[in-house]
Amino acid sequence: YCVNGGDVGGVVGSCFCANCDAGFGGKSCEESCESKCAAASQCCNNDAAQGSNLKLSCLQACMVATSGNTELECLSYCPKEQGLYEIGELRFETGGTCDDVPAHAQYFGDAYKPADYECSAPYGASEETCETGCAVGAQLKSSGLTKGVVTSSPPPSPPPPPPAPP
Repeated sequence: YCVNGGDVGGVVGSCFCANCDAGFGGKSCEESCESKCAAASQCCNNDAAQGSNLKLSCLQACMVATSGNTELECLSYCPKEQGLYEIGELRFETGGTCDDVPAHAQYFGDAYKPADYECSAPYGASEETCETGCAVGAQLKSSGLTKGVVTSSPPPSPPPPPPAPP
């Protein structure tokens, strides 16, 4: 489960995203990745099942980085071109179209959902979008905690007692 700012029995924090969902009132890994990728003007960002250009999108790479892979492991996929990536329990098809990419709008008709920004890659995914996703995922992971653990910040230590009078 991912908390990402949610609350579990009064404990507020975030956790390393792995096979998570929006349990406990927090965001899912995919929602967290979508938000960070949108902030970086990345497209193919509405659904991790959508992929194009035979590359991992920012969203897909972010999910790789938040699901137990290191940033370097994630980056190793970025130069590759393949229609299907199977990484641990994740499966991404990247030979299709994305519903937020202007170059793909004709395939979606009324279901086209343009981004509020210009896509960083004309076809939604590129080696650079993958690299951005790996970095974003690593940031999300480092701002969280370890897999399956939710903790809160410890309360501040009390100030030391004043020195005893002579």
